[in-house]
Amino acid sequence: MSDFIRVAIAHELLHGHVMSLNIKQHGLLCVTGGRLYVTLARSPEDYFLEAGDTLGIPSNVHAVVETWNHNGTGLAYFEWTDATFQHPLSPSQTSVASQSPLALAE
Repeated sequence: MSDFIRVAIAHELLHGHVMSLNIKQHGLLCVTGGRLYVTLARSPEDYFLEAGDTLGIPSNVHAVVETWNHNGTGLAYFEWTDATFQHPLSPSQTSVASQSPLALAE
């Protein structure tokens, strides 16, 4: 049994909103609900993701994430898991979100 857990940071994105992300460490973006449209800097492709889809994103990349819904309403939910970040288990620990390698762009 491992003494480490992977930390996933959950996000909710309202329809019509855009989130700008500066990815510090490579990891996985996993859509847990709704649909997302993802654009990565220096990538010739854009990505249309639905619930259950996962996209690997390399380190030091700027990503733009927005909802992608045909009916013009709804939310999208996704989680970010840094592929290299592991945190030791601790019964007294309540949150490691402040140590997230994912930074929202200002």
